[in-house]
Amino acid sequence: ALVALRPARAGTSAPRLQVQDVRLAPAGPGAAQRVELRMSRAGDFNIFTLSGPDRVVVDVSRAALGRQALPLPSAAGLVQQVRAAHRPDGSLRLVFDVDRPVR
Repeated sequence: ALVALRPARAGTSAPRLQVQDVRLAPAGPGAAQRVELRMSRAGDFNIFTLSGPDRVVVDVSRAALGRQALPLPSAAGLVQQVRAAHRPDGSLRLVFDVDRPVR
């Protein structure tokens, strides 16, 4: 069998959303921690928490972590570590390890 590959035509599908920056805003004692994601365009996302250890997870649909977002921020306030992974379904998962349960 012969398979021919061609580049997609412009406008046939939206380019993958790029997460261009991840920032942690400082939080004082007892204050809420603020996380800011700068993205190339609006997109769909899902946020949930996990325990054991405590984490906040953000899944961004059809997204990739842009090079300009690296390095990911270091610990600040409640957040002890930030990790990112591209998932098999084309989404981007950002995981924020936190030092206590959050809502």
